[in-house]
Amino acid sequence: MSGSCAGRADTLVSAVDNAGRGVVTHITIKGERVAAIVSESTPAMAQLLAVLLTDEMADRDPGPPAP
Repeated sequence: MSGSCAGRADTLVSAVDNAGRGVVTHITIKGERVAAIVSESTPAMAQLLAVLLTDEMADRDPGPPAP
């Protein structure tokens, strides 16, 4: 591997290691965020939170109707 490729590989390995500790690494191309490296549990936790919030909102008293 050339020095540049080896450096990128080291950075990727570091990002994966960091994800295991809960750190999110954003990947950008030409200044645009295109991806993120996160722990496997992060999307699952986000989905669970969405379900819980949806259930909570469904259980709320809607209050009086608008005039």
